Amino acid sequence: MKLSLTLEIELSMIPTLEKHQRILIAPLHWGFGHATRCIPIIHHLISLEKDVAIAGDNASFAMLQRRYPTLTSFELPSYKVRYGNSLTLSMFLQGPRLIATYRKELKEVDRIVKEWQPDVIISDNRFGVRHKDTHNIYLTHQLNIQHKKKSIALFANLLHRRFIHQFDECWIPDNKERDLSGRLSDSSEIRIPCKCIGALSRIKLSLEDPTIELLVLLSGPEPSRTKFEESIISNESLSQRIVCIVRGTDSKRLKNYPANFTIHNIVDQEELTSFINTSAAILCRSGYSTIMDLQDYDRPKYYIPTKGQTEQEYLAEYHDGKKGVKVLKNGQNI
Repeated sequence: MKLSLTLEIELSMIPTLEKHQRILIAPLHWGFGHATRCIPIIHHLISLEKDVAIAGDNASFAMLQRRYPTLTSFELPSYKVRYGNSLTLSMFLQGPRLIATYRKELKEVDRIVKEWQPDVIISDNRFGVRHKDTHNIYLTHQLNIQHKKKSIALFANLLHRRFIHQFDECWIPDNKERDLSGRLSDSSEIRIPCKCIGALSRIKLSLEDPTIELLVLLSGPEPSRTKFEESIISNESLSQRIVCIVRGTDSKRLKNYPANFTIHNIVDQEELTSFINTSAAILCRSGYSTIMDLQDYDRPKYYIPTKGQTEQEYLAEYHDGKKGVKVLKNGQNI
């Protein structure tokens, strides 16, 4: 496969997997972040002439299939995670269905391994994507779940580590200093080998004179994504500004969009890179993949963490005031 020259990223920290040839990569569908951060890894492995296959579900999987049409691909069961104001409560209520999906995932991976026979599986936060006959790598930046209630954090971490320890090693998309992930990637309680492989981003920044006053990036699972969208289009402080909004979905657009908004549903890497490089400021969630993409963007960045999603709340607080970051509450004027 011919590699895109637009993906100019630092790959030196990503392991070469030199003893292995056939690699299956499977990101979780939780918005597009898990899939987009796998792009540098896929790119890296293809450049090493590895035989790569992808697996996933929903729109993020379709995005990878469009980007890599010649790669073997396998569809996995969808977790269809939804949550409201409390991620903890939502996950608890959805527990039986998530467990059932996890079991389906294990069975489907067993079928894939028998059919395609990979040497290595790289699972980006998919607990059921592993197999006894392969070398299993778990990709995550969150090894130390943060929560204001210590009892919930303790239980969540014990459960998470139980799954992590079923893999052979863990890759952390950050540098050794944990500059981007902070306490989230503390691996002191993890019993399998952990490697920091550097930040993973598909975006090449070369900032230009701005033509967009504010770029708004919507992301994440429903219904929080739609609520975020509604709060943006009703924000009166944006009514007189040149706003470009990337909705992150092909779903039907909401009504009452202001006339000064330029609206895009799902954009490819080149379009997103162009929007970022020509924007005077960016408004988005404090998702980790977004933070990696924008780490060198030295213009104003406004983060609105998803309410109740403790990871984003921690990351917003951790980065507030650094490199142009300002954390806002939903509906707060910019």
